[in-house]
Amino acid sequence: MTAAEFLSRLDGERYLAIDVDLEPLGAPTIQPTTFANTGPSFYEAPDGQLAAVVDSVASMANQLELTIWDEAACRPVEWVAALPWVKVEDESGAYFTSSRRAAHRLGAHSLMNGAEAGTGEVMEARFKRLLDQAPAPLFNRLAQVVWEHDPLAVLHGCWFAGVWEGRARLTRALTARIDALAVQSQSVQVGGQKTADHLLEVTTRQAGAEGTTVEGEVPHYTAEVSASRIVSPIVLDLALLRSYGLPQAATRALVATGVLQIAELIAAWPRRRSRCILDVKSVTVQRPTEFAFPSLDEFRDGFLAELRSECRNRCREATGVEEAEPLVVRWTAKPKKGSDGRQK
Repeated sequence: MTAAEFLSRLDGERYLAIDVDLEPLGAPTIQPTTFANTGPSFYEAPDGQLAAVVDSVASMANQLELTIWDEAACRPVEWVAALPWVKVEDESGAYFTSSRRAAHRLGAHSLMNGAEAGTGEVMEARFKRLLDQAPAPLFNRLAQVVWEHDPLAVLHGCWFAGVWEGRARLTRALTARIDALAVQSQSVQVGGQKTADHLLEVTTRQAGAEGTTVEGEVPHYTAEVSASRIVSPIVLDLALLRSYGLPQAATRALVATGVLQIAELIAAWPRRRSRCILDVKSVTVQRPTEFAFPSLDEFRDGFLAELRSECRNRCREATGVEEAEPLVVRWTAKPKKGSDGRQK
């Protein structure tokens, strides 16, 4: 099956749902999501066995977005270069962040409180203006406005807290997570501790806030678990994308971009943390039924290259340009206050 046939097969389907089975590289234990005050995030799986969250939906969204972003050049990769995006510059005109890398995408503080470089209009006011008195169905208009600024925010969801009394939000259409199944009931504690900076240093001071230099020996344990299976379920909600009523070419580009992100993730699975290096064992399609993903050999030998080309063509067809110039937003950070409460 070619990449074009794969994408065409998704027309009219409700979901593309796949399971990516993973295995640890090196030692049999991995470091799952761990919180300083509670440790690993364990839960009871439907089969009654203990499971642990390795990576959340929000965390994996960041990894999916990175697959089509050139971190060194601070711009999208060529396969999706035709899609709109927003670039945020600081007061000196240097790259600060973008709608692809900011924590809340288009709803990021620096973006919403920045001013469009050409008109000086504050972005939050811009979105309010574009969405004010929107005709029904409201969310179709919201999706259209978001598409015009950054289609990746349609795929990964967004929320404008100051628009429509906080109701202006789009649900994630592309979701992924990583779970460790049938894990040991007690995580193994590994790692070391911060040793004294100096032999004469007092070792009783235990301040430990992140970012604060501490004295003495403060333990920093790392929890690891072993599991009988590590799996990443990934779902692309195709029907949700179609429900927005965007032009057909736009929906086709969104589907191709979502599938490309999944494929790029499988091709180079990201290292999640210092002790969480995972390799892809196999890929299984759950939905549509009777639908197979190319073998990993076929995938690497030609399918991924075909998919990149097909995605590039669909994005160009949807926007009518070879490469979109970003909408530039200028953001100036507020001066920090001194200990006396005055601006520095």
